[in-house]
Amino acid sequence: MDHQDFKVVVLRKKTSPQKELNPIKTVIESKDDKGEIVKPKTFTVEFGRKLATLRTEKNLKRKDLALKLNLRESIISDIENGKHLYDGGIVHKLKKIFPTL
Repeated sequence: MDHQDFKVVVLRKKTSPQKELNPIKTVIESKDDKGEIVKPKTFTVEFGRKLATLRTEKNLKRKDLALKLNLRESIISDIENGKHLYDGGIVHKLKKIFPTL
């Protein structure tokens, strides 16, 4: 192997001394002007019921809708149950499929 002209290179990921912040935890721990903890905005139960109604009218299962939106089925379930954090991007995608939403 004397004819090969190369050196072994070892690539390592740089480690930072600070731990990355969890964005969801940061949102949950936000405080208002009075110093009281504010709960994050979630999809309302009414919005979820309307979504479920429109979805069933189009004969779509949660899995089918999730595939169309490129989301997990559990996210659709959480939205319909009012448990998922509000996301304007998801609303925008939903309005493309359900304009009356």
